Amino acid sequence: MTFDKVYQYNFPTIIRFGAGAIKELPDYLQKNGLKRPMIVTDSTIAALPFFKAIVIDLQTKGISVEVFSDIHKNPVKSDVYKGTEVWDNTSRDSIIGIGGGAALDVARAIVMRVNHREDLFKYDDLIGGDIYVTNDVPHFITVPTTAGTGSEVGRSAIIADDETHQKKILFSPKLMAKIVFATRH
Repeated sequence: MTFDKVYQYNFPTIIRFGAGAIKELPDYLQKNGLKRPMIVTDSTIAALPFFKAIVIDLQTKGISVEVFSDIHKNPVKSDVYKGTEVWDNTSRDSIIGIGGGAALDVARAIVMRVNHREDLFKYDDLIGGDIYVTNDVPHFITVPTTAGTGSEVGRSAIIADDETHQKKILFSPKLMAKIVFATRH
């Protein structure tokens, strides 16, 4: 394997990886009729040149991008609620999580919360909350910027309570990304 071309795995999420794989994102969105994605990331990633290049590539193709980057390093419930408010107020049609585990967990939790508006922790897997994740979710794409946990292909998000810092696990197969674009930056 060389890193100068794009490869693909399907297990069960499609994973496109290799140099230039991220350049496929605008065409993928257009092919799927998605024109208004919300990108969820952290403030550090949002300031980096590779991230800005992704946004410019999307905008050049006529795709309206909303960036939500107001998240903590260890994601908390209020991050998810703030992101859902951005979703509600900007008429988005898909969510793209770009970053490490925190950004991808917040993105995944927002994906769930869009059409599941009970208290977020009602969906805690440790108390059987996954049975309540029954509604459709927005089209979800991940772009990992770190390696190790596999969060980009996961089906759960770990979110802490703002006050107690107790972590909750939100889980459902519905929370899996439709596609992953993994690339070197």
